[in-house]
Amino acid sequence: MKTRANRTLSLFLLFTIIFSMVSLGNAAPAAAASTDFTIMNGVLTKYNGSKNCVTIPSTVKSIGERAFEECTDIIEIIIPKSVTSIGRYAFEQCSGLTKITIPDSVTSIGNYAFDQCTSLKSVTISNNVKSIGIGTFNECDSLTKITIPDSVTTIGKQAFNGCTSLKSAVISSSVKTIGLEAFEDCDELTISGYKNTAIQTYANKNKINFKSIGLGTFTLDTKTYTMAPRSSYTIGAKLVGGSGLTIKAYSSKSTVAKVSRVSSKEYKVTGLKVGTANIMFDIYDKNNKKLAHTYVKITVKRGINPSGSASKQVVKF
Repeated sequence: MKTRANRTLSLFLLFTIIFSMVSLGNAAPAAAASTDFTIMNGVLTKYNGSKNCVTIPSTVKSIGERAFEECTDIIEIIIPKSVTSIGRYAFEQCSGLTKITIPDSVTSIGNYAFDQCTSLKSVTISNNVKSIGIGTFNECDSLTKITIPDSVTTIGKQAFNGCTSLKSAVISSSVKTIGLEAFEDCDELTISGYKNTAIQTYANKNKINFKSIGLGTFTLDTKTYTMAPRSSYTIGAKLVGGSGLTIKAYSSKSTVAKVSRVSSKEYKVTGLKVGTANIMFDIYDKNNKKLAHTYVKITVKRGINPSGSASKQVVKF
């Protein structure tokens, strides 16, 4: 009995040792991976790894100043949607970096954030960034094209200075200010934008080729909506383009539904009685010439849950 007990104890100890070794072996890579990043209170202050493709942890809320400076081996960096800001010089001289997507969660990018990323060919900028700072993409001489989203109002000085391969820049009319030497030494550049905007004026003044993409666009965030009498619904409506553009909104059947302006980007529709009406939107230029027309179909019914199609409709003119 004693021998059998000893054997049982020996087997138990052996299995315990093997299990511990397997567990430690599995834990080792995770521990090593965690040392690739120094993170303090949600701020990634330093990258310590040596990988070619880097995925930033979803616990990171901000990429700190110089966090990836001179990480020349990195080819691709994946930024999670948890990140809201990128600090100054964050990716400076990451000369191997070939592409970057800045998610819409990011609202600010620091000066010189991608300075001298000489292999950078593809950049997607967040739709919520308010400005492109000083020297943000300075001397990114492999960059061939860039699209500046509608959220951006300012492009800082030397933002794309020395981007010698840059041939196309699509810039929204929301941009009102462009700093000195923002596109210096971009000799093959063509700027695309809307007519009668600060972008066209800037291109002409600096002798940069300008390509018109029209007078503007009008976007509605709704196609159809069903609602009950005395209920209301807000339609998102965004007008982008040159100066002097105006919107006229009205109902095709004012006894069924009415519309009123809430802000420059929103209109409130109120159901009045059972029936169907179209909420019409007309776009006019400064000379009161109609440029575009679109509408949202509204159905008013009793005893229903509100519902509709949230598909965007975009009218170019």
